[in-house]
Amino acid sequence: MTRQDAIPSFVRKNHATLFFGAWILLNLLQAARMELLDDEAYYWIYSRYLSWGYFDHPPLVALLIRAGTFFFRNEWGVRSLFLVCSTATLFSIRALIPRRNDLLFYALVGGMAVLQFGGILAVPDIPLLLFTAVFFLAYRRFLRSMNTLNSLLLGAVTALLCYSKYQGILLPLFTIASNPRLLGRRQTWLAAFTGLLLFLPHLYWQFQHGFLSVQYQLFGHKADHYRLRFTLEYLLGQLLLTGPLAGPLLLWTAFTRKPQDALEKALKFSVAGTTVFFLFCTLRGKVEANWTLSALVGVIVLSHQVLQEKAVLRTWIYRLLPFSLLLILALRTYMIIDTAPSLHIPKDEFHGNKRWVEVLRQQSGGVPLVFLDSYQKASKYWFYSGIKAMSLNTPDYRRNNFNLWPLEDSFIGKKVYLVGPRSDKILDEKINAPGWEQDGGKMIGAYFSFSKLQIFPQGPSSCKILSPPSYLFLFRQAPYDTIAVQWAVFKKDSLLGYYPAGLRLGEIRESPCVLRTLAPSLPKGTYILRYVIPSCLPGRPSLNSEGVILSAE
Repeated sequence: MTRQDAIPSFVRKNHATLFFGAWILLNLLQAARMELLDDEAYYWIYSRYLSWGYFDHPPLVALLIRAGTFFFRNEWGVRSLFLVCSTATLFSIRALIPRRNDLLFYALVGGMAVLQFGGILAVPDIPLLLFTAVFFLAYRRFLRSMNTLNSLLLGAVTALLCYSKYQGILLPLFTIASNPRLLGRRQTWLAAFTGLLLFLPHLYWQFQHGFLSVQYQLFGHKADHYRLRFTLEYLLGQLLLTGPLAGPLLLWTAFTRKPQDALEKALKFSVAGTTVFFLFCTLRGKVEANWTLSALVGVIVLSHQVLQEKAVLRTWIYRLLPFSLLLILALRTYMIIDTAPSLHIPKDEFHGNKRWVEVLRQQSGGVPLVFLDSYQKASKYWFYSGIKAMSLNTPDYRRNNFNLWPLEDSFIGKKVYLVGPRSDKILDEKINAPGWEQDGGKMIGAYFSFSKLQIFPQGPSSCKILSPPSYLFLFRQAPYDTIAVQWAVFKKDSLLGYYPAGLRLGEIRESPCVLRTLAPSLPKGTYILRYVIPSCLPGRPSLNSEGVILSAE
């Protein structure tokens, strides 16, 4: 008797309904019982300010959250359409597999923790994974019939890939690499033109903002020196991403599969290309394991084809599945229940947010909050309190979308409550919330900062400035007109201090404009300089530019 024969007839007839129904119910329960991740709350603010682009990501994640919260303004609303996307991803991957063994397919995806647990989260990886699978479905149609309709469809899906996450562009590039003859077909160029045309609104947004996302994605994650642990952690992460237990077997079978047609060849190029591309990225900084999530589509399809042919290997998948499911169930239960976090598996982001938010709301008297160098806390506070909050990003941190949203303008001159690392001299008010022992607060009667001012260094002695119109009016008034722009000088990762840049805000009369600045006099060596502008909090200026390298002789 085969393994399929041992399954009750009712289950055999309704296996797809039972599998996907159980998948959806488990995810519904998990999505409703866990508070938001830091990034989910941050993307929720994206959805409050719909735009063609954001500092960190393309706009699709914001659109999905906005649609999901139209009726349900809670955690479930934020995540609802991502749950739909994750389920649709499984349907799409299943449709990619010819001569499918459904029991094997369920075992493969059911044993992947990242699909089970990550599928509920409101993050850009989820639509990226969906449109990766849909891209290969569209590519299969295109290979079968290279007509105008299929070209337009392939181009539209390519645009959706890029609107999900920037690495979506890798997929069509690897597909072309797997089948170079496509470059000789006009239908391929029609698909490429369609994708580019649909993506133009985002490219124009990038142009308007000085291609800040490109600068951040290419240079914002870069480390000063290569560390072996970057590569080792990345490789371990890839094993866990396809696991937790069967990961090595699935990766090995996917990499060793000899492609049988152009579609399988494209799938294999996507797996190998994505894995190797981000492996090289570890040479310049830390790479998160989830950045290769789109490769899972190829891993599932290719490994399924190998395991379908090799009964011995397939048996190991079935043997490991109960242990994988137990581990995943334990992790799900641990994440749902509001208990103390483990030292090895933190879950602070999922629980306790409402408690500290209420403490801060009472302590601040309901005025807007400004957090020093924490887009995470600002986003969580706004979501759970309903009171606007922002992050003041200083040279000790990095710029993010709080440098773009129209929040700072509405706070200038108003009473706010400022929260950051506790200081006896400035932020001296204790915050009576668990886990906040190192933080302090202070009421500010007339807040000001100008982090929305974008300064683009053009060498150490001049800069291009983009300013919101509302700032130009303020720069003509006291006391803001006399505020001096400064250089924050770094040696490697260490901030050495602040130096005058020879420019006052009152000199900025129009936007855009190019103004002269003074390079600081420094001892011999190589430094990184960034423009900063003092705020209402002494010693905590806003970070207003990317870095420029200065070699002092």
